Amino acid sequence: MALNDYIRREVQEIILYIFILVFFGLIMPLTIGFSFHGFSESLESGLINISDYLGTFLIYLFFLVVSLFVIIFPIASLMSIKKGEHPATQPNPSWFRIFTVSYIFNPEDGTLAQISKALGFERERNFMRWSKNILRVFVIGILIFGAYGILQTTNPNFNVVGVPSGQPLAQQITVGGDIIFGSAIPSLAENGVLLFVFFLLLGVDAYLCSRFIKDKKLALLVFFMVGFLVVSPVLATGWMSYHSWIYSNSSASLQATWIFGYLGSALTLLFGSFVFFLLFHFFNNLFIKLVEVITLKEDIIFITAISLGILFLLWITVEYLFYRHRKKKRLQTEFPD
Repeated sequence: MALNDYIRREVQEIILYIFILVFFGLIMPLTIGFSFHGFSESLESGLINISDYLGTFLIYLFFLVVSLFVIIFPIASLMSIKKGEHPATQPNPSWFRIFTVSYIFNPEDGTLAQISKALGFERERNFMRWSKNILRVFVIGILIFGAYGILQTTNPNFNVVGVPSGQPLAQQITVGGDIIFGSAIPSLAENGVLLFVFFLLLGVDAYLCSRFIKDKKLALLVFFMVGFLVVSPVLATGWMSYHSWIYSNSSASLQATWIFGYLGSALTLLFGSFVFFLLFHFFNNLFIKLVEVITLKEDIIFITAISLGILFLLWITVEYLFYRHRKKKRLQTEFPD
């Protein structure tokens, strides 16, 4: 049963990633582009400009295709890593080990969960147990980075990544469509490519640790140290170089983009999930775009604060109801009628 649960979680991780990528990266922009005439200017003129919505979509379509290959890593992990093992500690690695580190949603292998385990807090006592529920992680991430977006709105210096400087808002597409093309697509596509490189580098790290370090605790320690001190800075440097090439008109500094790349990869390694990295990127782009298309910043702050407040109350209510349900079920098990 435990093995079946492990396999089911791995498969759910793959399905979740593909759904997010296909729905938000393909279906939604195609619907907006055709149904709301976002692509009409390029289609009518027969010319595609990279500043047009169709041109932007085609550029990021390549990145989205590359992003799909990220599922190689959870599949390889499911094929070769035993339940309860970590790629950096399972012995006798082959070259295939470099494809087995996956942090799409694998919180039990994240740094914080492993630290808790090393301190003796395992299973139900693990202080990262809350992160096993992906809906909870998404809600907490939205609350944190939504609040960060308010801070960005009041102080643009907190923007860590710019968005492409395209054409002015076209009359034939809605403001919502412009925001989707300026925030959702870049964050999904770019994050997918970054994750592919990040997982591959961590896979090399795991291969070397499992091959040359026999003590499992030491191997894990070295794996995470190399991740934070070598792999994340390398990824941040690559992201900085990419940013300076693609977003030449962006006001974001190279230092800020390096910090984003490092923080995003470090968050992924800390929590064992790409969710916070994705939300960090999405909300950063979203609020930059909102400031461009909405005149009054006060409106952005007010609507965001109300929305986050409602989400927080709904989350707390649902958590309380589930807590009551679990408590009642436990009492019935311990004291049956």
